[in-house]
Amino acid sequence: MWSGYPVKTGVAVGEETLGNRFLRISGPVGLMLWMAVAARGAEPRFDAEAVRANNRGVAEMGQQFTERAEGSFASAFKKDPKLAQAAINDGIALLTLQKLDEAKKALHAALTLDPQSAQAWYNLGLAQHAGNELEPALESFRQAVKIDPRDVDSYYFEGVCLSELKDFDQAVDAFKQALAIDPNNAEIQSSLCYKVHFHPGFDRSGIFRELREWNRRHAKSPAPAPAALA
Repeated sequence: MWSGYPVKTGVAVGEETLGNRFLRISGPVGLMLWMAVAARGAEPRFDAEAVRANNRGVAEMGQQFTERAEGSFASAFKKDPKLAQAAINDGIALLTLQKLDEAKKALHAALTLDPQSAQAWYNLGLAQHAGNELEPALESFRQAVKIDPRDVDSYYFEGVCLSELKDFDQAVDAFKQALAIDPNNAEIQSSLCYKVHFHPGFDRSGIFRELREWNRRHAKSPAPAPAALA
């Protein structure tokens, strides 16, 4: 059942440095992309109309015109079937519209073009999880963290899938991986404590240890406390 997952949002495409068309990625990642393309002497060229349609869709998503945005992304990918980001963005829009089968189809198309897209794997995992496809979703989230080892959301949903598959040992490990990256995340800490409760080797001291660790980390800095356990 759909529960309003945090999708990885759409990305615009533009004509960047030296007139080459790149995915608009800021900071070191954008520089690395530019360097990688320059090093192999190839330019990622996309159809100009497809780029404009994709970027229009990103603006429409930002204004919460999701159906209109989905049409723009679909149009962009139809105009240029090499534009993987348009397919990813289309999948995100379809996921937001709860059209799970269509979202999965778009994200699979994107991954055919760009199997190293952590964003596509993560959103595919969300669509699969929303459709109660737990094992495929787990694999998608694991692919995402393999590509981006600091993807907190993918670690979190890996833990969620493992919990629902009753693999509490690995679920606890996944939540701890997420907390190692984002130690101030109260939602992850609450999930960890809750899953410790269901762990086959559960004893009450396990939860108290986790809560003491949380309190120790936040003793001198205010942070939201984890939700109380029933």
